[in-house]
Amino acid sequence: LASVPIAVAGGRHSHACMVTDSIVIDLASFDSVSVDRATGIVEVGGGARLCNLDAATASTGWAVPTGTNGDTGVGGLTLAGGWGWLARKHGLSADAVVEYRLAKADGSIVDVPRQSDLGWALAGGGGNFGIVLRFTFQAVRVPHNPLKGEVVYLAPTQASVAAILAAGDAVVHSPAFDDVGIAFALPCGAPVVPTMWVKYDDERELTSLDDAPALLPATQLGGWLRLANSWQAAEHHTTVQNMLAAVQSRSYIYEVALSITAMTPEVIDVLVGATRDWYPNKESTIVVAALGGAIARVPEDDAALCHRRASYWLIVEGKWSSPDDEAAATAARAWTKRLRAELRKTGELLETPHTAVDARATAAYTPDKLARLRELKATHDPTNMFRLNRNIEPARQ
Repeated sequence: LASVPIAVAGGRHSHACMVTDSIVIDLASFDSVSVDRATGIVEVGGGARLCNLDAATASTGWAVPTGTNGDTGVGGLTLAGGWGWLARKHGLSADAVVEYRLAKADGSIVDVPRQSDLGWALAGGGGNFGIVLRFTFQAVRVPHNPLKGEVVYLAPTQASVAAILAAGDAVVHSPAFDDVGIAFALPCGAPVVPTMWVKYDDERELTSLDDAPALLPATQLGGWLRLANSWQAAEHHTTVQNMLAAVQSRSYIYEVALSITAMTPEVIDVLVGATRDWYPNKESTIVVAALGGAIARVPEDDAALCHRRASYWLIVEGKWSSPDDEAAATAARAWTKRLRAELRKTGELLETPHTAVDARATAAYTPDKLARLRELKATHDPTNMFRLNRNIEPARQ
């Protein structure tokens, strides 16, 4: 059995956790969540999903910055960074980690402080260094009802989509929106651009747009007609965390997440073309999530994670309805791959542990970080036992 590769199944959100001809270590029973209501220290099992974490913290006044899809595993999300609605105000999931409980390749179980060398590697290095049995997070205080905005713009032409994206980019980078969670949706072939906004106020509860006049530019992107303009107080752990559910409807899917440095005219041209010209079907979509804010304020050398200065994270979802429709599946895959290739031509595409082109993660890190990661891999997993991932090969000894 020594030669049989090992796969780790945490939340099972990724296909990489179920690999043919491998031993799958299933963490499903490691799904407990405990919350210290006084300090905000939250301990989360390596097999827990975001829905477990949100449910446990819902009545406490605390929240851990996490993703937006309840069936995502806490482990895979956190080890690769972890964007969500709180990220621009409080940072990524990886930034909230205090300690990891790690099962290593030699069979030992150790508690790894986030500020140690191995903790540095785990914050962005994926599952290369062992199996995280438990994450300890420092949660943040959140108002019971942050202000949630959903504004849908009529965008019947390619020019209107481009104008809305350009105007939205200006808003994303304005100081008044530095801590606002922001996402735009680009549904293929649809004459609309839905936008989503979340404002967390530490001083008071916000109940309507009248309470936060600085958010008014979010209702005026490009001067285009609004089909919907809804702003209301909404509970973070339930309503806000599920805002993207309608956009990310369940289907058969070929998905990739991409980071881009800036919303340049060239990038806008690619996004508009992909969703209005050469799209595969009307089920497929692109979610454009704003980064920046607290994410970018963390020093680049704080963790293995790279590209904190990226402006956007793109969730590209090529979809099809039937498992028997191979033509639709092929078209969705081809569309996703073409989009990546077209974005690479703009010079703005950044590889991440989620998006590295091949099975190895060499493109996702700077040379200095990759060298340090390979040295740590050689120390903690010299035989590369944990390799069914975006693999970092150990340095040669």
